[in-house]
This record gives sequence, structure tokens and C-alpha cells, in this order.
Amino acid sequence: GKNPLVIMDDADLNTAVKFFRLIATYTRSLGGDMKLTLSPAWGRDTLSFSGAQAEAAGPFTSVGIVNNTMSYRLRAYGRASKRFTVDTGIDLLSRVTRYEALVPVDDNLISTQGIDIPPSQVFRGAATLGVGTYLDLGIDVNSKWKLVPSLRLDSYLIEGQDKFSIDPRLVAKYKYNKTFTF
Repeated sequence: GKNPLVIMDDADLNTAVKFFRLIATYTRSLGGDMKLTLSPAWGRDTLSFSGAQAEAAGPFTSVGIVNNTMSYRLRAYGRASKRFTVDTGIDLLSRVTRYEALVPVDDNLISTQGIDIPPSQVFRGAATLGVGTYLDLGIDVNSKWKLVPSLRLDSYLIEGQDKFSIDPRLVAKYKYNKTFTF
């Protein structure tokens, strides 16, 4: 008899996850312990699922998401004095997301019962443009304690819609010994 645990033994299912990044970094001294870093990056991320009946010539149904990203970071960081460290910068982001689907579309049929509908290719997309800036200030309170107040501001334009966020943070670090910091 048939195995009740096998739901579809005549299906061909595929999944793919792909990440590709190309990142460059240029660093130069700003004097003292301060440094300037310029980092452009380009990347493509892909996530796809597809399925077909066994021995089919190609996928009958598939869904894919493709992100193309270009970003740029300008960063200045280092020890500004004996008690203070600084890490600040500007981030730029451009992302285009493409949604692809190969699905049976039955928009114009009165009754779809018992009909094999050939799949149609469907495309949608979204574009994002973002800019952000941040400032982290490390304060050495004493040899054991360090405080790091931070502020990040981000603004995005996502498909014509403005988004803005303010992200304040405060981190306290305690150096227990050479190995452990809490």
C-alpha cells in the first residue's frame, strides 16, 4: 500500500538561497588615532522556490525575490582623547526588490473547476532609497566602566512613502578582567 506519510511523491520541489557581495574599503588617517573609512558595496540576494510534477519540462509554479543593493558608508572613528572614543558616519542605501512569480492566473474564467491553467509570469517591484547618520561616543568613566551613548537617524523613501526613525541608545560596559566584559 501507499505510505500515509508521503503526501506528494510525484512532485519536484526546489529551493535556492543566494547571497553575493562586493565590498571595497579605503582607510586613511585623520591625524592622531582618528581614521576615515570609505566603503562602497554592491550586492544581490536571491530567494526562490519552485515546484512541478515529476518529469515535467520545467517548473509549473515558482516564486522568487531578488534584491539588488548599492550602499556607501563614510565613517570617522578613533580615540579623540584619553577618555573619549568617537565613531560617526553617514550611510547611503539604494535597494531595488523584484518579486517574480510563475503561477496559474484564472482572472478571466467563470469556472476553473477541472481546468489545467497554464502558468503566467507575474512581476512586481519595490524601490528604496535611504540615508542615515550615526554618532557613538565612548566615555571611559574609569578603568572598569565605559559608557557609550549613541544616536542614529534614518530616512527612507520606499515606493514614494517617507519613513523616518530616531534610534537613541545607551550602553554600559563593565570590564571584569582581561577576558570578560559585561
